[in-house]
Amino acid sequence: MTDPTPWASLTCPVFSTLAADPPSAGAPVAGRPEAQSGTATVTGAPGSETQKLGTGSQQAPPPGLGFEFFFIILGFFALMIFLQFRAGKKEKQRRAELLTSLKRNDRVQTLGGMIGTIVELKDDEVVLRVDESTNTKIAFSKAAVQSVLKSAREDSLSRRDREKEEVAAGV
Repeated sequence: MTDPTPWASLTCPVFSTLAADPPSAGAPVAGRPEAQSGTATVTGAPGSETQKLGTGSQQAPPPGLGFEFFFIILGFFALMIFLQFRAGKKEKQRRAELLTSLKRNDRVQTLGGMIGTIVELKDDEVVLRVDESTNTKIAFSKAAVQSVLKSAREDSLSRRDREKEEVAAGV
């Protein structure tokens, strides 16, 4: 017949104690914290006294951050995505307004860096005069216009102001 306690033949004091009196469910074991009283039992070498270390009225620390941390990170992630979409939408709207507000005689810069004055506008094409002396004209896609450097309206307003000043000075 086999021995029900195979560790009884070992010379370790803990195993010999276990072999003599196996622990029942819920009973404290030497070297392990006791679940009910909040104290730990520590055994030393054979023949030494057993010490009880009390933890006082301290409670067990809360388990990790768990789901709260996950929800905070998820919230920040959702906020970043929202801000990205909002910024993209504003930029797209600004660009659409720029392309619809193009007029003849606007001074513009293309994505390639060419600067010219709009001579002709078509549905999706812009013809720019890039050299005044030789009257060189180049056709570009409307989407190639990056920015308006000087609007034709600004130019006409500045001419009107100059005319008014001349009239006022001449009178």
